Amino acid sequence: KICEVTHRVLQELFALLVGGDGFAPPRIRLLSAALVRELSAGETPYFFRDNFGGNFAHYDAHKVKYFLPVLSELSNSKLLIQNISNLVKWFVADEGHLGLRTTALSNLIALVQ
Repeated sequence: KICEVTHRVLQELFALLVGGDGFAPPRIRLLSAALVRELSAGETPYFFRDNFGGNFAHYDAHKVKYFLPVLSELSNSKLLIQNISNLVKWFVADEGHLGLRTTALSNLIALVQ
């Protein structure tokens, strides 16, 4: 029963993370990302692997900043390697959110070591 509830909550959090601009303000997206990290128990939620075949290029580039730091902490290096070109584009983008990019980059470096 608890697994089913966790699954449904993770689905709702995913919707908050990748939904349209008017769907959730940035603070809610950051909170959602933290909750995904805590509820996932170190495993990448299936919807990041299954949606769009795991290709981050299909997500709104402005939303990736909210979930990439969390994904970089979870244990699916294959998914991150599959998206290396998308990740590089995101890291070199001329946008703010330096803290989120720094966190994600630190986690990714640790992952490949």
